[in-house]
Amino acid sequence: MKPVVLSPLLIQPTVTPQVNGGRKDTPEALHQAAQDFEALFIHMMMKAGREGLGEGGIVPQGNGEKFFADALDQEFGRLAAGQGGFGIARQLEAQWKGAVASDDNDSNPAP
Repeated sequence: MKPVVLSPLLIQPTVTPQVNGGRKDTPEALHQAAQDFEALFIHMMMKAGREGLGEGGIVPQGNGEKFFADALDQEFGRLAAGQGGFGIARQLEAQWKGAVASDDNDSNPAP
């Protein structure tokens, strides 16, 4: 019997809804994008760390752990980013808010 292989495409990224007339630079969208970036960063860092351990790692893995290790790393990244993570999302959000504010001032010149 062949093992069942799940495609990584089954794990859907967070989709930011269209708000504010189709604009995606609302505070909620910026917050979500910053959190998504931090979650991805943490996921990739954990994945690289796990790959660095080589086969077996510190504790030998069972078939289930090998199969779902990437999904587990992704979930850890999402949870860590949701609880503040490394603070990357906060810094990005602060930087992006300044950029969006200056873009709004440029596109709506005073009379």
